[in-house]
Amino acid sequence: MNIPGVSGAVGHAACAALFVDGQLPAAVGEERFLHDKHARGKFPLWSSCYCLESAGLQPDDIDLVAFPYAPISIFSPARWHYARCYWYAPDRINGQIKYRERWRPFCPSMLDKVATDILQTEHPFPYMTFTFDVAESWKSRIPEVVHEDGTARAQIVTEHTNPRYYRLIEELEKRTGNAVVLNTSLNRRGEPMVYSPEDALNMFYGSDHGRCTGYQVRFLSVYFPERTPAAGASVT
Repeated sequence: MNIPGVSGAVGHAACAALFVDGQLPAAVGEERFLHDKHARGKFPLWSSCYCLESAGLQPDDIDLVAFPYAPISIFSPARWHYARCYWYAPDRINGQIKYRERWRPFCPSMLDKVATDILQTEHPFPYMTFTFDVAESWKSRIPEVVHEDGTARAQIVTEHTNPRYYRLIEELEKRTGNAVVLNTSLNRRGEPMVYSPEDALNMFYGSDHGRCTGYQVRFLSVYFPERTPAAGASVT
């Protein structure tokens, strides 16, 4: 069995280890990558990647994950607060990036080939302007983008209208089995939408996520439209 272990909660140093059929092929501290002594309270992202790469494994090869190492009960609120903060995407985005209440919902972008099955309608909605009842069989597969009342405000992506985004979701589908991604506006609470690469970097590094785990950003490729000087002209 392939069992990675991660730590970093409740005051412990962030690190990762990997057991493969009872053997220990890799173990390393996150501080080696962040150059931050002990890297306390941070998720051991780079050390986890290192351990998997050392053994030639992919995330799909993992059987179990042991987390976090701490002398507290598995039922302790501290342990589950850590897990939600670092592993559950909506709570992480709301709390560390957008600075808004944890109950605020997110919307999905989904490929047209699965939209009918998920939303139970064939109407092509390219914008997030309407909510639909999500099929029961999908609610447990994409809980991050399903509202409390079982609906979703979805964007249906077609290859014709947005080929790059379509291909991106297709690649994610190969890893997750779902042709659906969480889509939210790129801005912090009370701020306008990001318009330039400088805006994007200022937003990211001004958030808790950016200050604590800035090294998670490996590549930034952003294309922004040019503003047209004519009043009322559309942006292309």
